[in-house]
Amino acid sequence: MRLLRLFLVLAVLVIVPFLIWGDFFFKLFEPQETEAWFSDLGKSWAWLAGIGLLVSDLFLPIPGTVVMSALGYVYGPWLGGVFSVLGSMLSGLLAYGLCRKMGRRAAERIAGREDLAKGELIFGGAAGGGVERRIARVIARQGDTEEHGGDAQKAACEFDESPAQEGHGGGR
Repeated sequence: MRLLRLFLVLAVLVIVPFLIWGDFFFKLFEPQETEAWFSDLGKSWAWLAGIGLLVSDLFLPIPGTVVMSALGYVYGPWLGGVFSVLGSMLSGLLAYGLCRKMGRRAAERIAGREDLAKGELIFGGAAGGGVERRIARVIARQGDTEEHGGDAQKAACEFDESPAQEGHGGGR
């Protein structure tokens, strides 16, 4: 129940600002408008605005691709790309740092112990984590098929998918 309440609160926190300021945000983050805004800031400050927007995407629904495109428009593909990567990396490092600092206790406080366990079951292994393993298996099978001269059945037979072997590369 607590997980449902958390979801509803977060949904309201995202939806209400768009109901109030939606037109402003949509207009501001149209590619042409963002490019014009960055151009008005000039090359001296547009990089800082772009990086700031990419980092604030952790907390606000900022369209990162539009910001990155505008940086590329103002600075060109190479320097704009560098600023885009820098903003994305800073955002990721900040998210990692916050999660590392606040840790599991914060997650338990927000979602509750029982609902956190349910979420981990849904996203961590039973459903979500299994997706990565399945993709890895398909890629591995493709490589095995090529090694066996295109004989997919022979490659599949050599690739054991038993749960005991899961995470250890199968029967290779």
